[in-house]
Amino acid sequence: MPVKDIYVIGDEKRMVVRSFINDLRNASITVHSLPAEYDSVISLPKESIHIAVCFDDTMPADVMEFLRESVMDKGWYLYLIGKIGGLSMNEKKHSSEIPGVRFPYWPVPAKTMIAEIEKTRKEILVVDDDPMMLRSLYSWLNDSFNIHAANSGLAALEFLRQNDVDLVLLDYEMPLMNGKEVLQEIRTSTYENRELPVMFLTAKNDKETIQSIVGLHPNGYILKSNSAAEIKRSVTTFFASQISIASK
Repeated sequence: MPVKDIYVIGDEKRMVVRSFINDLRNASITVHSLPAEYDSVISLPKESIHIAVCFDDTMPADVMEFLRESVMDKGWYLYLIGKIGGLSMNEKKHSSEIPGVRFPYWPVPAKTMIAEIEKTRKEILVVDDDPMMLRSLYSWLNDSFNIHAANSGLAALEFLRQNDVDLVLLDYEMPLMNGKEVLQEIRTSTYENRELPVMFLTAKNDKETIQSIVGLHPNGYILKSNSAAEIKRSVTTFFASQISIASK
């Protein structure tokens, strides 16, 4: 597999991927019997290299459970978020080559990621018009992060004008000012940090909603139906990717 065909996001020069490209050549592809839009998994032997455990939050809970049961016990692995372009499910099963895809995060030992994140508690603004969801997210995340809450898009923007945060968890479906409008305001306003990381929260998992969210180019999104552990892992993994990129 040519180096040019595969790279880590943010590493377009392919410098990082060169260090483990040989391991990928020997990796096995595991494919679940799901519609073609779902991605595959590359399993790596424990003795190869350490790669962060990364789940893509677009995956439904039952798919994520399948990944855990079928892959995690094999050691470290890397989950591919890029679609396997041009291959049907049957073709994927019999393909001897890995097509060009994009990895979700830098390859970092999971223990290193967690240790780095815990050194400094990150500031997170959670934005949701549902008081119960705000309380739940606070309960799930407050042991590891400093959580601030806003119950509307306008309240979130007012908070951001006066405070710095490391991440915004933003409800996509809100009245008056929805998540899309809040994100656009952040990106086009005079805020000091127009590139403030934003991850959407959504209760919907239909194709149209997901495509709309992805089209806004957020830093990710989280399904509200995910468990507390899954949501916390998504946030932790995001910060781990930022730490890893900054260290390069």
